[in-house]
Amino acid sequence: PPDADLRQLLRFSSQDGLIWLSGQRMLLLHSASLMALHKELMNTLGPASTRRVLMRSGYAAGERDALLARQIRPDSSLFELFAVGPQLHGLEGAVLATPLVFEVDEEAGHLLCQVRWKNSWEAETRLRESGLQSEPACWMQLGYASGYTSALFRKQVLFKELECEACGHAHCLIEGRFAHEWPDGEQLASDYQPGSLLVHLDEPPA
Repeated sequence: PPDADLRQLLRFSSQDGLIWLSGQRMLLLHSASLMALHKELMNTLGPASTRRVLMRSGYAAGERDALLARQIRPDSSLFELFAVGPQLHGLEGAVLATPLVFEVDEEAGHLLCQVRWKNSWEAETRLRESGLQSEPACWMQLGYASGYTSALFRKQVLFKELECEACGHAHCLIEGRFAHEWPDGEQLASDYQPGSLLVHLDEPPA
């Protein structure tokens, strides 16, 4: 669907030093600052804990945008409502997200969603930081997709990144399902369970 209804919600209030997306305060950040934060987390916590921290952060952002979606398109179809997430992700500068597959049967407990990502800031960051990766690297964006869709359906949805620009693919590709539909759903869900950083700070980076 067109995103004009979303664009008109973005407002710059220069006299107050504020940026608003509807009723949510936003920040305009340099990607280099996020790159530096990512590097510090990797050096301090190691890859596994950094991945979980960033995924949980993205999950929280996705949940907030899902609440906004219900306010913006209250009478829209389920797909039009879902599309707010990918469209906001683009407006926020994270990635160009294009839904490819959206199959849902809530009564049967079935969901299959595939989204193609182009120009992922996280993939770009990892490539600049340490070259080609052996595993997908868009952790915060993956968390966003899971948080957004879970809040939208009010039922846990988990996404996997199947392809990633940081691994040399032409684009990133993610796939989402209801948690019970993934054979490894419990393991995937564990990434979003809060854990003590104090424990990990005492461990050497992996």
